[in-house]
Amino acid sequence: MKKNPNEVSATRISQILTERNWSQSELARRLGVSPQSVQFWVSGKTAPRGNNLTALSSLSGYPEHWFFMSDVSTEVMNKPVVRKNDSYLVELLDIEASAGPGIINKSEFIETIRAIEYTSDEALRLFGNRPSANIKMITVVGDSMQNTIEPGDQVFIDVHIDYFDGDGIYVFIFGQTLHIKRLQMIKNKLTVISDNPNYRDWDIDKEDEDQFFIFGKVLLSQSRTYKRYA
Repeated sequence: MKKNPNEVSATRISQILTERNWSQSELARRLGVSPQSVQFWVSGKTAPRGNNLTALSSLSGYPEHWFFMSDVSTEVMNKPVVRKNDSYLVELLDIEASAGPGIINKSEFIETIRAIEYTSDEALRLFGNRPSANIKMITVVGDSMQNTIEPGDQVFIDVHIDYFDGDGIYVFIFGQTLHIKRLQMIKNKLTVISDNPNYRDWDIDKEDEDQFFIFGKVLLSQSRTYKRYA
């Protein structure tokens, strides 16, 4: 039986407590939250979000998405990236988002890039004033977003937006699968839309909310087309 995101997060936080030999009270003190908040996280009743998740990521050294993805190894998700002076590094995560039925970490495309480095001026033009820690890049598989995002394209997402921030394209976890789809609020329902008309829309119902976690909002994409000359 698949765990919901709160349960996965609880397992990850318990792992950190064991690794650091911290009590729940010690973790609460270091994060500046109440002991009851940590107790709820560890029990799986709730999960850290927003600034608490950012603080937990910074304190533990694990990226924010690691706390919600049980199928991805610690080694893969915690690769260090060295930042040079006067540069803006965007990390390429070794995971894939599905524009299709939904997958996690199936290597259809071989990833060799660990980060892309931009000058400050380039970064400002592409990402505005967003800090580089907020921007991640992942590869897309599947064709449900075709004509907007093609299979093999790489998308840049703002992982600080872990909530529905108006209509747009998001990367999100549903159950234990990672998707990239358009989300639109229609009346009181959040509708999942594929830009490829061959795919049907579906809804995130209220009873599904404990399986649903927004990983980030897509800002832009780049094509990954190879041309052979010899």
